Amino acid sequence: MSFFYKPLSEISFTDIEFLVQNKIRESYDLDYKLDYPQNKNLAKLMISFANATGGYIVIGIEEEKIANKNTGIPKELKGVQKGDHSTKITQIALGHTQPKIFPKIKIIDYEEQPQKVIVIISIDEAPEPIMYFHMNDSDSNKFFIRINDKNEPADQVLLKKLFSRRPFFEELKQLESKITKEQKLIFDDYFGPDVGGEYIFFGFSLFPYNNNFDIINTNDKDVEFFLKDLYTKLSHRSPSREIKDFYHLIRNLSYNGDSYSSYYRYTGEKYHEAEFDIFSNGNINTYIIFKPRNATNLISESHKEYDESRKAEYAHSPFFYHDIFPYLIIMFLRLAKSIFKNKVEGRFKIMTRIMATHNISLDVYEFLQLSSSTDFSIKRTLYFNELMDIEKFKIFVCEILKEFLRYFNYNLKEVDRYLEIFHAAVDRYIS
Repeated sequence: MSFFYKPLSEISFTDIEFLVQNKIRESYDLDYKLDYPQNKNLAKLMISFANATGGYIVIGIEEEKIANKNTGIPKELKGVQKGDHSTKITQIALGHTQPKIFPKIKIIDYEEQPQKVIVIISIDEAPEPIMYFHMNDSDSNKFFIRINDKNEPADQVLLKKLFSRRPFFEELKQLESKITKEQKLIFDDYFGPDVGGEYIFFGFSLFPYNNNFDIINTNDKDVEFFLKDLYTKLSHRSPSREIKDFYHLIRNLSYNGDSYSSYYRYTGEKYHEAEFDIFSNGNINTYIIFKPRNATNLISESHKEYDESRKAEYAHSPFFYHDIFPYLIIMFLRLAKSIFKNKVEGRFKIMTRIMATHNISLDVYEFLQLSSSTDFSIKRTLYFNELMDIEKFKIFVCEILKEFLRYFNYNLKEVDRYLEIFHAAVDRYIS
């Protein structure tokens, strides 16, 4: 998704082609126009982005249609005639916004049609709410906001949030920091000096980029029933006896005032603890603690290959069965797919974290390898439509697995080769 991770000045015609070829649909931060809409409608569109998390308007792209209505899916590059686009767009923005917004504009030559260009309008998230102004429009003095792929006038509830919010990406950064600290506190408390044992902490967080506006009505009984029924759709058996089946995480959800939560503890031969929370704004936060086997028995088996000089470290290392990581990642992403279908478009950020009391041993192709760290995180951004497309889903999961393998000192060539062992697990859990 290079389009969204480049400065506007570096976006090229190839990046625009990528959007069309991969059918990247409109979302909370992306809108397509075949040509310029009416001035007042373009102003409302720019305002809606500014009042959300910012975004891009790409002019010169035709959308696919159903029953003569745009679907938000790009069909073909068309371009618009060359002209003084920067002046036109800037005048519309300055003439109909209060406080003023200043769009960034990039004009890209249409390589196949020299007389045409593609126009990109980049809108930053505004530090304060932006009001629409027009002397001859009944919508004047309203605050528009981007919700999924639509521009909506803010009602009283949204207005209250608009005027009390902090910039979204600042808030997301603070939320990530808060979760990271809380995870460490849980880990340190759980694995204090008097506890002992080889434990693994696995944390998973997911954040839809929706600026904290509600996408789940926690007061809706149908939503409550749906959430509680989700475990029937996530019935894959855990690949390891050390972890309970995934549906244990969500089958006992209860509403606690600001989120649906599920928590359990199990004390026995092995110790398990897990907590799952889903909030009305779509944020998911969870962790699992488990005590796996250590690698002592594995290194005593003659067919296992390992670094003999680190034998003592293996004796204390928790053994991470290679199927566990893809299992947990895919189950959480399948959960997100079920919850947010038809509710949200656009991007998500996921954050996974693994902590352990000792370096973790991983068995790949009969070769035992120790991790290079006892605390590692993987962060990725994905589009919701990547969850809906099986092949893109697989590619996304494999990219996460590649980074996971690199924590075990595999070089790039080895990672690509060893990744093959995960493919069967990925196919099994995605289906």
